[in-house]
Amino acid sequence: MIVVAACLLFALVPALLIEFLSGDRSAILRGELWRLWSGHLVHFSLRHALIDSATLLVIGTIAEVEFGSRSTALSLLVGAPLISIGTLLASPALFDYRGASCIAVALATAIGLSWWRSRPTSRPVLAILVLCLVAKIGFDAIGMSVTLSALPDGVRVAWQAHLLSGVLGGLGYLALTRAQRAGRRDLPSPQAALNSSV
Repeated sequence: MIVVAACLLFALVPALLIEFLSGDRSAILRGELWRLWSGHLVHFSLRHALIDSATLLVIGTIAEVEFGSRSTALSLLVGAPLISIGTLLASPALFDYRGASCIAVALATAIGLSWWRSRPTSRPVLAILVLCLVAKIGFDAIGMSVTLSALPDGVRVAWQAHLLSGVLGGLGYLALTRAQRAGRRDLPSPQAALNSSV
C-alpha cells in the first residue's frame, strides 16, 4: 500500500521532482543511488502511474496474503535496486527507467510459483498467464508493444527489465521458501519446547 500510495503521489508532483527521482542511467552512474529505488515510483504519465499502481495494488495485496507483509516489503526493498542494476547492465541503450511494472512482475512471478506448488488445480490458468507474459515481452522486444499506459513519443517498454524481473521474482521465491524451511528446522519440536519449560 505504501509503494502504491507513493506512485500515486509522485504522479501529481512537478516534473522537476520526477526528473530528480527517475532511474536516469547517467545520474545513477554518477552515484545518485536512491534512483535505483525511486525510479520504480515515478512514471512517464498520469495514465502510466494509474495502470501500474492498480496492477501493483492487486498483485501486492495477493503477495501480502501469500507471503506476509514483512516478506513482501523485504522483497520490494531488495528487488527494486536489483532490477534497476540488472536493467543498467542488460540494456545499455536505456537512459531513463520509470515505472512500477517490474516490481509487479517480480511479485507476480513469486505468487505464480507459490500457487503452482500449493494449488495444482490452478496450473492450467497459471500456464496461460505465463504464455501471455512471455508473448508480451516478446512483442515488446521486437518493437510491437501492447500497452495501455499512453507512453510519450520516444519512450519504449523496457522488455529486458520485465524479463529480468520475472527471473528475480523466481529467485526471490526460492530464497523465501528456503528461508522458511530453515526457520522451521530451527524451531524446537512441541515436545522439546514443553520439556524445556518444565
